[in-house]
Amino acid sequence: MDSITIKRGDTLEFICSYKEADTNTPINLQSFSMTVNFIDEFDRTVIEINSTEPTASRYISTNDFGNGTFTVTFKDTEVLTDDVYYIDMKYTTASGFEQTSKAIKLHVKNKLV
Repeated sequence: MDSITIKRGDTLEFICSYKEADTNTPINLQSFSMTVNFIDEFDRTVIEINSTEPTASRYISTNDFGNGTFTVTFKDTEVLTDDVYYIDMKYTTASGFEQTSKAIKLHVKNKLV
C-alpha cells in the first residue's frame, strides 16, 4: 500500500492516472464522476471530495480526464487530526458502473520530525 505523510494544515495535492490493467492504455474519464474519500481507522468517511461538487479548498481537477489523469487538491487539512487515514478513489460511469481503487495510507502529523 502506498503512503503519504503530511503536516496537518499543509495542502495535500496528488496526481492519479487510471489505465487498463492489461494494455496500460489510459482510461478516458471524460463522462465519469470521481469521488475521493478520506476514511478513518473506524472505517468512517470523514472527508469526501467529489469531481461534480468542488469547493474552494477541496476539488478534483478534471482537465486531463480524457487521458485518464486527475489531480486531487485538499487545502484545509487542518480539519484532520494527528492520525492515520485511508484514501479511496472511486469513479462512476454515466451508466452507474462504479470502480474503487486500492487505498492510499495518509499519515497526518502535527509535527514532521
